[in-house]
Amino acid sequence: MTITLPSAITKNSEQHTFPFGQITKQIIETTPQISGYLFPSLGGDAAYVGHNKAKGRLDKTCPLPHWTRHDLR
Repeated sequence: MTITLPSAITKNSEQHTFPFGQITKQIIETTPQISGYLFPSLGGDAAYVGHNKAKGRLDKTCPLPHWTRHDLR
């Protein structure tokens, strides 16, 4: 179970492959696919961007007292 990022989208222009665990696999498998992106934009026609706005909306419903996007790594 790995994810490979092509060199065209990495900061150092090198392909990067990294493993993911069972919980991540379950999230990927159970996330409704509304487009070709796992985390699409609100319109579903592009990749997710705009973390700050989305995190504000999510914080209103998320039971965690404090978290950042780096916690998702």
